[in-house]
Amino acid sequence: MNKQIKIIIILASILVVLVAGNIIIKKVTKFNSEKSQKESEAESLATAIKVNDYDELSAISFGDFTFTCKDGTWNYDGDSEFPLDSSIIKKIADEFAGLLASREISNADSIESYGLKDPAYTVKITSTDGGRQTIYIGKSYDSEYYVKDAENDTVYTCSISCMDDIKADEIVHFARIDSVNTVWDSKYYSFSLASKDGSSLVLNKDRSVDVYSEDETDENGDKVPNVVWNASVNGGEAYEVTDTTDLSSVRNALDITYDGCLEYKSDDKTLAAYGLDDPTCTIKIGYTDENDKDSVITLTIGSLDSDNKTYSIKSDKSDVIYYITNSKADTIKNCFSYDFKSDETETDADTAADVKSSSKCKKYNKIQS
Repeated sequence: MNKQIKIIIILASILVVLVAGNIIIKKVTKFNSEKSQKESEAESLATAIKVNDYDELSAISFGDFTFTCKDGTWNYDGDSEFPLDSSIIKKIADEFAGLLASREISNADSIESYGLKDPAYTVKITSTDGGRQTIYIGKSYDSEYYVKDAENDTVYTCSISCMDDIKADEIVHFARIDSVNTVWDSKYYSFSLASKDGSSLVLNKDRSVDVYSEDETDENGDKVPNVVWNASVNGGEAYEVTDTTDLSSVRNALDITYDGCLEYKSDDKTLAAYGLDDPTCTIKIGYTDENDKDSVITLTIGSLDSDNKTYSIKSDKSDVIYYITNSKADTIKNCFSYDFKSDETETDADTAADVKSSSKCKKYNKIQS
């Protein structure tokens, strides 16, 4: 029996050693693999073809635009009030601060053949330590571009991800796109739409109603409030909204996201040019702001552009004129077609009268805020 115990102990010891050895081998293998990968990445970076190698840029210019970085913030030199989207310029600056090439053409033919004698695009950069460089961008080649430093004749081929930005010919391309969606972070209490053709729609929350159902609760077990909205279509008498699907459709249609910028300053002449002096549609949204005060934002939708693709749109909170797609404008226009009345009808006149007189039977509105 003692002999068997000894054999078992020996086998168990061997097993422990094998398991431990296996763990150590795996850890060593992983360590060596990670080390090899890091060394490979470092070697690749060290041998990369570099057009330049700056830590950061303090200024960059291309086309008719010059941008300067001060205290970590990029600004447009042409107008300090321009609502610049700094993230766009930072992306361009980061790429040109360490511009890498896929190929170096040391003994290049005439630079004219690469489109670099009279380059299509010129980018001038200044690094934070005072270094300056002018980079010429010529013809495209297999989704890359021929590039050279203005001070030497070495030609490179570079993949430049921000070329669409470099090619931009209007400053509004770099404008920050504000959002109307901040309204939905507050409690909204009215929607009003007026169309150029005379159609109108007014939706008002009955703010005097604050009744909680005794038997309807949400997923957290909290009582659900019965929020009542009233509608008035084309100036008619107001009535209670019973079709909450229509109500939700209006709310979603007015949750507008701008698709781009047209002008960042507007005067009477500019407003007229985009049809905003005689708007196709006027929208007013009443909401309670962060200071718990009632406020109203007014959006005007101007004219359709010459390509029949976009409509101009402007908020009374800003001088900036944006645009939205034709389909978004159509979704807003569709709001005038809703009647906000449920298709369900009561067959028993007495039951219907009882329902109408009972404040506790008002339908819960799922777009309540």
